[in-house]
Amino acid sequence: MTIKRKLLVYLLLVPVAYSCTQAQNKPVRPVITDIVNKISAYNIVDAAGVGIAGVKTEQYERFENLIKYATIDELVSLTDHKSPTVKAYSFWALSKRKFPGLSLIVKKHAADSSTFRFFSGCLLSRESIKDFYVSISKDQ
Repeated sequence: MTIKRKLLVYLLLVPVAYSCTQAQNKPVRPVITDIVNKISAYNIVDAAGVGIAGVKTEQYERFENLIKYATIDELVSLTDHKSPTVKAYSFWALSKRKFPGLSLIVKKHAADSSTFRFFSGCLLSRESIKDFYVSISKDQ
């Protein structure tokens, strides 16, 4: 890699890394907290279609609202939430928004062994945050 290319990568990643550390200190707005509390209470990550009929659940609609209304800073902050379900949806939302700092979050959570239930189609499985983050980031 040439020096110019290294410098360009460095100049692009430093602001992203800085924003990731700063986002953790910013409060989450009440409207987002309400969505997050409902996601956490339901405690399952639902895909877009679940069950034999491929139904969109209220939980997935909450996720869509998280994507639509949460700021990038709020989503980054929520990847550190106590609820693995909230962590998963927050990271997934960042991916859907094409957030360039996903790899930094993946690295930060490389040892995160917390798990959540994931419902996709007819399959209900248990996923770890670290594996989910890697999987989602590869899809981007």
